[in-house]
Amino acid sequence: MEVNFADTTDGRTLRRWSRLLLILASLGMAWSSFEIANALFGPRFVVAFQTVSGLKIMTEKDVIVFDRAVLVMISSLPVVCWLYCLWQIFRLSQTFSSGEILSTRTVSRLERFGYGLAAQGIADAFSLLLMTSYMVYLKKSDPPENLWQNVVGSGFLTSMVAAVLLVVVTRILRIGIRLREESELTI
Repeated sequence: MEVNFADTTDGRTLRRWSRLLLILASLGMAWSSFEIANALFGPRFVVAFQTVSGLKIMTEKDVIVFDRAVLVMISSLPVVCWLYCLWQIFRLSQTFSSGEILSTRTVSRLERFGYGLAAQGIADAFSLLLMTSYMVYLKKSDPPENLWQNVVGSGFLTSMVAAVLLVVVTRILRIGIRLREESELTI
């Protein structure tokens, strides 16, 4: 059973915040898509990465078109996961705007957002590993000495903690919804 607070003060406030969330998610999706397209097709291309000898910066003059496409695909893995997270926020804000608050649909969307954050953390780690490996393959970089420190510090840990927290919260909400439905059936 869904709870609809649309006509209350809290419901109107939630609807306003949901609209803001909808706008921010839409802007985030547009900006992230623009970043990927600009990296692929834009006139300027810059990749900065840490090597043993220091920071190395490569521009469009240092790579061929195929290598540029591969580098953009690798570095876009976390962005694609973030686009998925923003899509879940977009859908969640639509659900909230309609007045639907404590339902299995909202909990499922929150849970999918959590899984998206986990995917983003994993993509952050793998994109750093893949980028480093590809640079070594192209002979543009030496293998870094502290690669695993960079991987863990790349956003992996932060995303994973947030994802696990969201999944735990959604499990608690599912239990609460189930208990509410059971108590309504007994009345």
